Amino acid sequence: MIEIGDYNYPYKWIDRSAINAAFAQRGKCDDVLRTKNGFLTDASYANIILFDGTNWVTPEKHLFEGVQRSYLLVHTKIKTATITATVLSNYQSFQLINAMNSFVENRFLSVEGIA
Repeated sequence: MIEIGDYNYPYKWIDRSAINAAFAQRGKCDDVLRTKNGFLTDASYANIILFDGTNWVTPEKHLFEGVQRSYLLVHTKIKTATITATVLSNYQSFQLINAMNSFVENRFLSVEGIA
């Protein structure tokens, strides 16, 4: 997890230097999860959704709305939730979603080790 402070990314920009700087801190991990003022937002190239055993949720405080995220919210496949790093253990699995990486209802990636 990388804290990004007051960084904003409401629209796709050519300048991804702040996103790339966070991504560069991933070490041996595939990606980073970004937090803004302690709240989970998303990953470097995708929105995140988490499964609590009953519902799929996405951070209410996101950086980038995302086409797939918007679609899933409109079609009530996912809900929003306030998510901090301290509550990640309440979730069983996650998925990274974006326009090229669709939600797959029965795809479960363990949250173990993501924090």
